[in-house]
Amino acid sequence: MTELSIQLYSVRGDLGDRTPETFARLRALGFRAVEPYDILTHPDLLAGRLKDAGLTAPTTHANFLRFGLDEVLAAAEKIGAETVILPSAPREAFGTREGVAELAAIVNAASAVAADRSIRIGYHNHEFEFLSRIDGAPAWEVFAEALEERIALEVDLHWASVGGADVFDLTRRFSDRIRFLHVNDEELGVEEGFASNPHDGDSADVVAGRGDAVELVVLEAVEDGDVFPSLERNVRRFREAVR
Repeated sequence: MTELSIQLYSVRGDLGDRTPETFARLRALGFRAVEPYDILTHPDLLAGRLKDAGLTAPTTHANFLRFGLDEVLAAAEKIGAETVILPSAPREAFGTREGVAELAAIVNAASAVAADRSIRIGYHNHEFEFLSRIDGAPAWEVFAEALEERIALEVDLHWASVGGADVFDLTRRFSDRIRFLHVNDEELGVEEGFASNPHDGDSADVVAGRGDAVELVVLEAVEDGDVFPSLERNVRRFREAVR
């Protein structure tokens, strides 16, 4: 069965001094895995708190384009992360085929360095990689084809659908490359400021259709205020989807 994880940005307001209590609450909800978004500030402290809570961080977001790759990989090693995922890249890189090729070359080179330390590199999308078209194809697809196969794709279903992707078709066509899915309970294809692009079904339907094809389904709550009611609801919903 595919495991559920949670992007820790969801509970960013409950971290800091409250991290031990928050991690305990996540563990009580049934999470065994989390996805950090900041591993550089206090990696040793984070590693200790994960261990104390009985949690692991198999994936982590870290912008190795902005920070030093060696520093990112060292922090990933400290917390036991197996995959370092680039959370985003400059929008302008997806405006031309040359820009996509240049970015892919940088990510491929980072992957080679990371592989020497037994760490995998990944990429997480937003909407703009799909909104931009290159010779009629979504720039994300051009980018994915330019990446080496060892690089893990983490598809954010909501943002991909906002960008115009049919995520049901996308996850089928790239089933051998997509290793992680980012999910939330927002309606697919709907986001303020973007053209409406509704699809039949929702993220849970996509997850149910993928079965065991992905390693992790990563929940990301987007609500203001107390996020735990939303997390409780979505844990039940997506746990049912991955059975």
